[in-house]
Amino acid sequence: MIEINQNMQCSIFHVGNEKTPILVIDDFVENIESVRSVAAAQPFTSPRDGLHYPGLHSSIGAEYGNAILRAIKPLFQRDPFNVSPYLSLYPMDGVYSLLTSTVENLTPAQSKPHFDTPMPNCYAVLHYLNQGDFGGTAFYRHNPSNFECISAERLDTYIKAEEQFISQQDKTESKYFTDSNAHFNLTHLVKYKQNRLVIYPTSVFHSIYVDDINKNVNSDPQTGRLTANFFLCFK
Repeated sequence: MIEINQNMQCSIFHVGNEKTPILVIDDFVENIESVRSVAAAQPFTSPRDGLHYPGLHSSIGAEYGNAILRAIKPLFQRDPFNVSPYLSLYPMDGVYSLLTSTVENLTPAQSKPHFDTPMPNCYAVLHYLNQGDFGGTAFYRHNPSNFECISAERLDTYIKAEEQFISQQDKTESKYFTDSNAHFNLTHLVKYKQNRLVIYPTSVFHSIYVDDINKNVNSDPQTGRLTANFFLCFK
């Protein structure tokens, strides 16, 4: 049984020039070792899209997934998200993720920050499960467009700015993106901590912050960078 910690510690951040809201919750569940043990025992396979996540996925079970959703749903009606209570919650996806891709196997899309979807009132939920000195989650500004979040209205402008930038630059280097360069500017870094939950809009540019390959790339779900990832929308 999943035990939500009633004394969880919440921190709110408004990052970058656009003040994108990010909610960080520490000590989220009481029984994190039980949660991570169940997650690590699942069969992991390559992601369905094969595009953004540089590693393996496994399906999240109903008990854990439903417990997480029940616990966090009321949080969206408060600061910093202030979602209307008249909107209904629609979970889009839920997977365990294990970082396994070496640098030479990264695709161009995996070598730079990305956004998940420009849809409004949609959020990513990330739960760090294993204990370890792993990289966290970083947020960025797309310098060619000066956007930190992508909405439907901004999408065409972003695509044109990105295409122009790429046409004028050398091929994207195959590596995990960390600090700022001419393409993206780092605006905020949430450090990895076991049993930390991070919630942010799916429209914001973000990336896994991998500054040490040897510590982060590990195919063993018992000891690797193991997380639970959810996408959800309010409609």
